[in-house]
Amino acid sequence: MKTKTREIFIVVVLIAVATAVWAVKNRTPNDDFGERVQIAKPATSETGKSADTPLAEALGVPLGKPVMVDFGSSWCQPCKIMAANMAEAEKILGDKAVILFIDTDADRDLAIKAGINIIPTQIFFDPQGNEAGRNIGVLTPEDIVKFLTDGFPVKS
Repeated sequence: MKTKTREIFIVVVLIAVATAVWAVKNRTPNDDFGERVQIAKPATSETGKSADTPLAEALGVPLGKPVMVDFGSSWCQPCKIMAANMAEAEKILGDKAVILFIDTDADRDLAIKAGINIIPTQIFFDPQGNEAGRNIGVLTPEDIVKFLTDGFPVKS
């Protein structure tokens, strides 16, 4: 009898795992996530960009203003907090800087090209499009504004 119970348990666990995998692969993006931030329109293979395209260009980083590109996903709770903080920072900054969002689920190749292993991660670019620094985790709106106006702190 114990063998039969064990077999049923294994079948139930396998069904649960298969259902969870299906649910993750077939989920729809949370419509509220990312609405408040400008979504980057990265260069993809469909636009004819090669794999050796510079990161700033591949991410769609505009020149002339400091830029923060946030990498996250709709299922990530810290990323949702980051989205709200970015919206607040955008209100404070106005047109002095650009804040972009990249969904790592939708743009896996771009996340890989950028070396993103943990979300949320932010990459900061100076007005010339050079990478100025990276942060892993949630930033406050005040930190976002500080990094985009005063520059990303240089580690010594």
